[in-house]
Amino acid sequence: MTSSKPDTATKPLQFMVSEEMFEHFGALAVQFGGHGKGAKTALFLELIAVYERTPTSEKARAPELEGELREAKAQEEELAVELKRMVRRQNALLNLLAEQSV
Repeated sequence: MTSSKPDTATKPLQFMVSEEMFEHFGALAVQFGGHGKGAKTALFLELIAVYERTPTSEKARAPELEGELREAKAQEEELAVELKRMVRRQNALLNLLAEQSV
C-alpha cells in the first residue's frame, strides 16, 4: 500500500497561547472559513498573506501606534473616573432638589 504525499511537504507549526486567545482564534476561524476542517489553517495563512502585503512603513509604525493606544486607554480611564464623579454629583443635586421640593 502506498501513501500519497501532498505536492508540498508540510510541517506542523505549534506554539502556546492562552485559552482565551485559542477560543477567540477558533471563533474567528469559523467566521472566516466555516466549520469545516482546515478553517484555522486557512485563517492563519490569510493573516500571513495580509501581513506580507502590509507595507514596511506601516509595520515600522507599530511601536508608535502601540504608544498611541496606551495613551488612548489612559485617557479612557481618566474619562471614566470623571464620568462617575459627574454622575455622583448629578445624583446628589437631584436628591437635594427632591428634598427641597418636599
